[in-house]
Amino acid sequence: MISRKTALKLGEIYSAKFTSSTYSTSNYKRKLEERVYRDIFYDFLFENEYEAWFCNSVKNLFKPREVKEHIAKLHTGETLAIVTPNFNWEDRRRLGQNYLQNLVKDILDYFDSFSHDHFIQNYKDMIQELLGLIELDGYKYKKGLLLLPEEDLMDVDTERNYLKELISEAKLQNQDTILHHLNLSEEHYINSKWDDSISNSRKFFEEVVRQVAKKLSLFKTNKVLDAKISDKAGNCINYIKKKGLLEQKEDNALGSIYVLMSNNGGHPYIAKKDQARLLRNYALTTSQFVLLRLIGYIDEK
Repeated sequence: MISRKTALKLGEIYSAKFTSSTYSTSNYKRKLEERVYRDIFYDFLFENEYEAWFCNSVKNLFKPREVKEHIAKLHTGETLAIVTPNFNWEDRRRLGQNYLQNLVKDILDYFDSFSHDHFIQNYKDMIQELLGLIELDGYKYKKGLLLLPEEDLMDVDTERNYLKELISEAKLQNQDTILHHLNLSEEHYINSKWDDSISNSRKFFEEVVRQVAKKLSLFKTNKVLDAKISDKAGNCINYIKKKGLLEQKEDNALGSIYVLMSNNGGHPYIAKKDQARLLRNYALTTSQFVLLRLIGYIDEK
C-alpha cells in the first residue's frame, strides 16, 4: 500500500514538475505569481493512458498546492469522490491506490528518461526520497515496472500509527525518545543511510524493551528497575521473561532478533538497503508484540 507520506511526496513532485511560482515586482511591491501548466499536465496523463475524467480533472487546478493535494488525496479517496458517487470510502481508497501506483511508475519512468541530463538535477533529491519511501512501502521500481508488494509486507502507515497508540496506551516513559528513533529509522532509510537506519531501528527496539521492563518492575514490585538490568536490552529481555511476560520460545525469538539487529558486521549476501528494511520491520513487529503482552498482562491483573 502506498503510504500517506509517499502520496504527499508524490504530490510534491508532480507539483514541482507541472507548476511554477515566481515573484514579480511592480510599484516596489512583490507579487507571487503561481501557474499550473495544465495542458502539459493533461498531455502527460493522456499519453500514459489515464481515464478521461482524470486527465480533464487537472484543468481545474490553478495553484501548485492544488496539484499536490489532487495527487495526495487519492490516498484518502477524496480526489475520486465526484466520479464515484456509488462507491463507499473504502472502495475509493482502494481505487486511489491503483492511481497512486501508476503515478509513481509513470513519473519515475519520465525522469529515468532524463537520467543523464542536467534537467534531472533539479529533481534528484525528491526522486531519491520517493524511491526510499516506496521501498519502505514494500515496492520495488525498475524501469517501466513498479513491482507490487508481497501480501505479508507491512502497511507502513497502519503499523506506525498502531505502535504509537500502543506506546501511549502502555504509558511508557521516554515516549519522545522512542518515537524519535522510530522516525529516524524511516528518515535515514529514505535518505539511503542504511547503517543509520539500522542503528535507529535497534535503538527504538532497545528503548521499548527497556521501558517495558521498567514498567513491569514498578507494576510487580513497586520498585525502580535495577540499573544493571535496564542499561542493557538483553538483560531487559531476560527480565521480562523471568517475570512471566514472555514464554521461553518467545524469549529466544526476541533475543535472536536483537542479535540480528546488533550484528555490526552486517549480513553477507544481502544488500544493505534490504537489511535496513527487513531489520526495521523486525524491530516494529517485535516491539508491537512486547507492548501487546505488557498491556494484556496489566489488564488481566
